Amino acid sequence: MRDVEPRSQLIAEGLDMIGAHAGCRHPDRVRVYVDNLTRLGVIRFSGDAIEDPITYQVLEAQPEALEVLKSTARARAVQRSLTLTSFGRGLCEVCLPLGEAELKSSSDR
Repeated sequence: MRDVEPRSQLIAEGLDMIGAHAGCRHPDRVRVYVDNLTRLGVIRFSGDAIEDPITYQVLEAQPEALEVLKSTARARAVQRSLTLTSFGRGLCEVCLPLGEAELKSSSDR
C-alpha cells in the first residue's frame, strides 16, 4: 500500500503588508516591485518566518486575508520573511548613503 501524501492547494498569494510597511504610494504595484527586486537579486524570500508573530496576526486580521482564511476550513498562512541580499545591501549603501542622523530625520517625517 502506498502512502498517500496530503495535498495542499494555493488559495491566494501576495497577501502581505510590504507596501504598507514600506510606505508605498502605489500599493497596487507592490507585487511588481517585489518581483523585479527579486529578479534583480536585490531581495529574496527566506523560508524562515519573521521573529515577531504579532506581525502575522496583523496581516491575518486584514479584510483580504480574513476572506481567504474563511473560504476553507483548513487554510493556513505560509509565513516567510523578506531580506536584502548581499548585493542589495551593497546597492543600498551606494545609492542611499544615509548616515544615522539622516535616517532618524527621515523616519520622523
